Amino acid sequence: MDNICLSGKDKEELQAAFDGLRQALRDAGFKESEGKIEPPTEQITLFNCKLENDNTGWPLS
Repeated sequence: MDNICLSGKDKEELQAAFDGLRQALRDAGFKESEGKIEPPTEQITLFNCKLENDNTGWPLS
């Protein structure tokens, strides 16, 4: 499994979902790729694309 992305407007709820998902994956025996884990933040990189709150990134510049 690769590239799971969570998004939401409430940072505390998002952090709780992030923490819960990580624990559930560990409990299920999945191994984490530490270099690829990004906690909730305003901007992330996913599939080599930058995703930012309220910005679709289109048109590409």
